[in-house]
Amino acid sequence: HKSDSWFQIFCEYILVKISIHELLVDISDEKNGYSDLIKLIKISEKNEIKGANLRDAVIYALRLGLDPLSGYNGYKQDISHLKDSKYTEFIFKRDEWSERTNYALSLVKDKLSRYCSPFYFLFYIQWN
Repeated sequence: HKSDSWFQIFCEYILVKISIHELLVDISDEKNGYSDLIKLIKISEKNEIKGANLRDAVIYALRLGLDPLSGYNGYKQDISHLKDSKYTEFIFKRDEWSERTNYALSLVKDKLSRYCSPFYFLFYIQWN
């Protein structure tokens, strides 16, 4: 991708912001985990990815312990059986959902809109 360098900076910025935030708020909140994956999948199904959607996709990936800069594309994987998993249990079953997450993340990166460029970088890093 031609956007790889600014996207790397963006992901690193979000990593720092979310790390600081998660020091104050427990990352293993029971609402995280499966719901993060579902939200990431919903973002990946949008026609255009920009602004807050891109920021949220990176946050969900980081909370799930994935590298948003990874070039691995993953594949569709049935995850419905994990719906009622608590956060810790969900994270422990990573091999049952990581391919699906990587697949959703690859779709997000493929759909970066023309607005996702270094020129609009300052708009993305606002933490609202």
